[in-house]
Amino acid sequence: MKLREVEYMINNEPEFIIDSDSLIIKNNLEMRIYKIDPGLYHTRYFILFNNGKLIFWGFPYEYARHNNKLYNDFIQIAIDLVSDKDEKIAKAKEMKYQKKMDKWNKREEEMNKMEEEIRSRPK
Repeated sequence: MKLREVEYMINNEPEFIIDSDSLIIKNNLEMRIYKIDPGLYHTRYFILFNNGKLIFWGFPYEYARHNNKLYNDFIQIAIDLVSDKDEKIAKAKEMKYQKKMDKWNKREEEMNKMEEEIRSRPK
């Protein structure tokens, strides 16, 4: 199956595209990683092409079980890249949450000061 046929069937943009040129591997390999949302959770599906032709697809554990060392290496690199992205997203969310909490705490302090001022006024 050719790349265009696979893209047509998936009808979704890949989250990542990793080619062998960027990895200094002298093959015409390209891996496309797609996010799949089958329900309450999401997962990623990895599709490997050689010269634009589909040669392997599956989840990381399926690549790990394959007897081709190149597939094993390629999936490990892909997992590392995806994990880095996920960590960056998690850190960004954590920072955004922390900023919101800081803002909320500051407002709470201001409200407490205002209440103290109101209470301390002579009656």
